[in-house]
Amino acid sequence: MKADRYREAYALIKNSKNVLLATHESPDGDGISSMLALGLWAQDQNMRITLYSKDPLPHNLQFLPGAANIGSIIPEGHFDLLVGFDYGDFRRLGLDAWMKTQPLLKIISFDHHPQGRQFGNIVILDPAASSTAELLYNFFAVNNLPVGGRIATCLLAGVLTDTGGFQHSNVTPATYRAASQLTLAGVSIAAVADRLFIGRSFTALRGWGESLMRITVDPETGAAFSYVTAADTIRHGVSRKHLSELSSIISRMPDVRFGAFLSEDAEAPGYIRGSLRSERHTGVDVSQIAKHFEGGGHALASGFQTKGSLESVVSRLKQAAKHCY
Repeated sequence: MKADRYREAYALIKNSKNVLLATHESPDGDGISSMLALGLWAQDQNMRITLYSKDPLPHNLQFLPGAANIGSIIPEGHFDLLVGFDYGDFRRLGLDAWMKTQPLLKIISFDHHPQGRQFGNIVILDPAASSTAELLYNFFAVNNLPVGGRIATCLLAGVLTDTGGFQHSNVTPATYRAASQLTLAGVSIAAVADRLFIGRSFTALRGWGESLMRITVDPETGAAFSYVTAADTIRHGVSRKHLSELSSIISRMPDVRFGAFLSEDAEAPGYIRGSLRSERHTGVDVSQIAKHFEGGGHALASGFQTKGSLESVVSRLKQAAKHCY
């Protein structure tokens, strides 16, 4: 990514008077952390900003500095800039109707998803980056902006989320260099990782146990499946986001080519959400499988939402896998 793009983005942000920062629906640690990092800097500059997420934050992200400032309602009035983070498909920001009320709006996009439906006056897109947070680290570095403990905590959380604690194959030397520099702000990688990955409630762990007991492996495609029902989330007092990491766990089982974790969407009855994961050595691009359900994402991590039952979606996933191998 050329440094000039980061400088252009900085100039546009700095010269804007009312800025909306937004990340995708069903937010994750990378999108939220990237948005918060820029938001914290903008607040230190006394800029007028609004931090927006269509859906609530998962419980394990609520410790992040500035998280309490994220809302799901956009104030009325004119905005001159929208900055979108980690969304892959612009529709996932949930802002289509709002944008029609903002005729003079300019847009900056930060994303590490493959080229898809991102757009803007300035698009900073790098699928080779481990995370959108890594792109934000570059933004701060190129523009010589100060990174204190609060911003460093957010950026590290984003990197840790999308690299699975530096365990995924998307980690590069640049990722390690960024993380190393961020620790110089006095932030402990271990402490941030503990808050992201380890702090599980008793009820959440019971939900994990039930979903782990449901794992099945299809011998023909090498796909591993598990699921959570809407009734499970009510019974255990957890959301599907608490359990979606299981797709990464089951994708690492011996002889498994990809993992699929499915959940009934309590907010949209009759729909199923799917989280797909694979490891680089398997050669399976799960984004191609997700496209069969009008979803998308990365080669190693993708998702979708589709109408149907758990049983019918599993059957369709098996067929999609056969077409993609």
